[in-house]
Amino acid sequence: MTVLIDIQNVSFQYPHSSSPVLNEISLQVSKGEWVAVAGRNGSGKSTLARLLNAQLQPTSGAIYLAGEPMADPAFERNHRRRCGYVFQNPDHQFIGATVWDDLAFGLENHSIERTEMVARMNKYLKVLHLEDLVDKAPHQLSGGQKQRVGLACMMVLEPDVIILDEATSMLDPKGRRDVMQALTEIANQGVTIIMITHDMEEVLQAERLLLIDQGRVVADGDPFHVFEQNQLLEQTGLKRPFVVELQQELKRTGLQLEGRCYSEGELVKRLCNLPLIK
Repeated sequence: MTVLIDIQNVSFQYPHSSSPVLNEISLQVSKGEWVAVAGRNGSGKSTLARLLNAQLQPTSGAIYLAGEPMADPAFERNHRRRCGYVFQNPDHQFIGATVWDDLAFGLENHSIERTEMVARMNKYLKVLHLEDLVDKAPHQLSGGQKQRVGLACMMVLEPDVIILDEATSMLDPKGRRDVMQALTEIANQGVTIIMITHDMEEVLQAERLLLIDQGRVVADGDPFHVFEQNQLLEQTGLKRPFVVELQQELKRTGLQLEGRCYSEGELVKRLCNLPLIK
């Protein structure tokens, strides 16, 4: 796969802080990957997200986006366009009086020709199922709708990467489901997703989990594999998702399922299809 983001020995320390928040992190993210980033509060997750969006620059080390150094001022504006950032609170992203106005704002700032602008807006309204909300004001939207509008405002710019910093933490269960469904559709478009989250059920939807502890990456791999490492979970305070915990308990009782189930619905379906034991 094509490497899109290359992080080389990156450390970051805030001014007046006695120690760095991130310590010599090195990793690569390929084009089209869906990566979840997890860890305790204060572990450095949000700092990493801000570095990837060029809101911050590393204290040491370097970050490259498609081979271009993100610290180079000549590329900074382009990097922020290519790495869309979705805030934890969707209200922080709204500028226009309506959903349509908000979608148009970024495109107008980038001087996109009107025919292309309207085509993109209609495309992502459809992808994120927002067609019926174009004339709504932000205060008329539910939490899940607001966050999907925030995603659409990023998607119309057609970034290479979408960075979500706890983007579902303020939503109710339905809002979370709406946003995760929207992210699945975005991932199917080939967009790279970097999702910072405390929700371990959401982590299972990603292809890859980066677990950060005390400013360092302590695990990097398939989420299910990370959740099987008892010592690591104890060290970092990470909790297994219910669907993983249940499968491990079933295995202890002698009920071994073929393959892994990454959602409760998938697990229920697999259990229902097991042959009856007489």
